Amino acid sequence: MDVMEALQPPPNLLGLSFEGYVGIEFPRWITMSLNNLKFVNIDNCSSLPPLGNLEFLENLHISDMENMKYLGHEFLGITGDGRAIAFPKLKSLILVYCEEWTEWEDIREEEEDVVSIMPCLRELIVFGCPKLKALPQRLLRRTPLDVLDIACSDLLIEQFKSRGGYEVLSPTCQVITE
Repeated sequence: MDVMEALQPPPNLLGLSFEGYVGIEFPRWITMSLNNLKFVNIDNCSSLPPLGNLEFLENLHISDMENMKYLGHEFLGITGDGRAIAFPKLKSLILVYCEEWTEWEDIREEEEDVVSIMPCLRELIVFGCPKLKALPQRLLRRTPLDVLDIACSDLLIEQFKSRGGYEVLSPTCQVITE
C-alpha cells in the first residue's frame, strides 16, 4: 500500500488499469487527484475503490474479482447526507467473471430523491456472474439504458425469463440474455 500511495500519476491521465492488485484499499490519489479519468479497468484485484465521484469517468470494466461477494454503497463514493451524484458521466459498465458475487446493493427508497446514480448509463453488461441474485432495480429505473446484456449468469437470466424482464427497464432498452 505504501508503494501504491507513493506513486504520483500525471493528473491529466485519461485511462487507468489495475491488474492483480491485492491491497485491502486502493490509494487515495485515484479519487482525489485523477479527476480527468475517462476509462478504468480493474482486473483480478482484491477490492474495489470508491470510483463514483470520478467526474469524467465514462467506461468502467471490472473483471475476475474472485473475492467480491457484495457490491455496496462504498463503491459509489457517496458520503454524507446531502444531494449526491455517483458516476455522473458513466456510459458503459462491464462486469465480467465475478464468480462469487451474490449481491448488488440498491439505493434505498429514502435515497431516491437525494442520490443520483449513473444518470448517463447506456450499456450494462454482466457476464459470468453465476451467483448474482438480482440487479438493483431502483438504480436501473433511473438510468437511460439502451443495452442490458446478461450472459453466463443463470440466476439473472432465469429472473428475466420468469418475470418477463424487469418492469423497471424502459421499453426502448434492448435486453439480451444468453
